[in-house]
Amino acid sequence: MRTIKQQHQAVSAPIADLITYRALPTQSVDHLDPFLFLNHHGPQVYRPNNRGLPFGPTRTAASRQ
Repeated sequence: MRTIKQQHQAVSAPIADLITYRALPTQSVDHLDPFLFLNHHGPQVYRPNNRGLPFGPTRTAASRQ
């Protein structure tokens, strides 16, 4: 079994109106990789007929053709 060496506080990093807490990267934990993010969303309740999430899936080159 491994030992927990250190705990780091996630920071509030909302994306539009989506409640988001970011664990990586933060000021206490530098980036490990330029494409690695560890975010936690919610819990959050949206009203009916909302506009959905404030972002969509990343478009790949194949989907743009």
